[in-house]
Amino acid sequence: MMIEDIATEFIVEPGKDQRFWVVRCERGLFFDHFLKYGVVGIGHLDHLVQKSCPSMELDTEYGVLYSRAESSFVEPNYKSAQRRAALSQIRTFIEEMAPGDLVMTARSGELMVGRILSHPEIDHSTLEVQYDVGKPHARMVPMRMFLRRRVEWGPRILRREFPFNLRKALGAHLTVFSIDDYWRELYHLLYPVFRKGSQLYFGLGINQQGGIQNLHIYPLFAFLTDVEALARTADGANIAAGQNVDLLVDKLDRQNRLNLETKAQFMSPGEIWGALSGLDLKHMGYFYLIYSAVFGSTKLGWTGFVDPKAVGREAAKVVDLAKAQWKLRHGEKVADKLKLNPPMTETRALRDASNDEPSRTEAKIVGKKRAKASKAGS
Repeated sequence: MMIEDIATEFIVEPGKDQRFWVVRCERGLFFDHFLKYGVVGIGHLDHLVQKSCPSMELDTEYGVLYSRAESSFVEPNYKSAQRRAALSQIRTFIEEMAPGDLVMTARSGELMVGRILSHPEIDHSTLEVQYDVGKPHARMVPMRMFLRRRVEWGPRILRREFPFNLRKALGAHLTVFSIDDYWRELYHLLYPVFRKGSQLYFGLGINQQGGIQNLHIYPLFAFLTDVEALARTADGANIAAGQNVDLLVDKLDRQNRLNLETKAQFMSPGEIWGALSGLDLKHMGYFYLIYSAVFGSTKLGWTGFVDPKAVGREAAKVVDLAKAQWKLRHGEKVADKLKLNPPMTETRALRDASNDEPSRTEAKIVGKKRAKASKAGS
């Protein structure tokens, strides 16, 4: 394996056009329906639609439905602002969301993240979930919300783990809304390391209960700078066995080649987020190799230090230096005191594009090819 392969295969990057959404589920009432049936839905058109309408047919029906919606959302039932909001959310759900986007829904205490698989469709089937099965007060709760999209649901995350900014964004009162501006906060919840262009992002959880001592935080931040220095200079010409990492950091600092930025919430529990810019895939790979070796990575299946033989001699040198520097900074004691760990969520469903419906353009091209093949065959 080449070191660049670690970056391309294991460091997640959001899709070029990927967007991020919240679809509310009636104050959590239909959270289990969304999960059980693999959907998100809104009920804004329930009073208008007469029959089920597959996604491709909805293209031609949409203009008619939207006109009918405009005519139905009138006073006294709808004030002007309510009418605009309802029409905007219909338009967003149908026109702006797309297969491959990530979507969230929430109820009290937890959030669920999924990947949108389909274009919008109208499905008149009623989705039911039974509660308190086998008990005298068992009840069946039906969900209509006929305007739907299929979703592959991934991790469920406790609300107390949300970053403050994301928690605040989720407080919006709309049924459907974008959280594109908070994609980094969401990714920090999901992934230990991720990238976008030449930017590399990483995070660490602090699970220590009670007060956090500067005595333990300082060596951790110093070590993160050590890792940046090693990653930026990790090639045979610059890294030698026994390299003095402190002198390397000082040299790069004088050359203005270090730009690690960190944000931290030192609540118990809390987190540390870092960002580096101007990295190529090779140096991102080295950073991830060190991160995984020192902090462990459930994403790569690595716990503890990595055997770097699969990557090569240069990787072995870098890992050995990182191990030695972590030891000098009493890293095991720091990790134990702060209860450090990377995000540990299962995210395969969010990264699997194999079940995404093709774009409208792609579908039309495929349809034309099939038609030509059919004519050729006849």
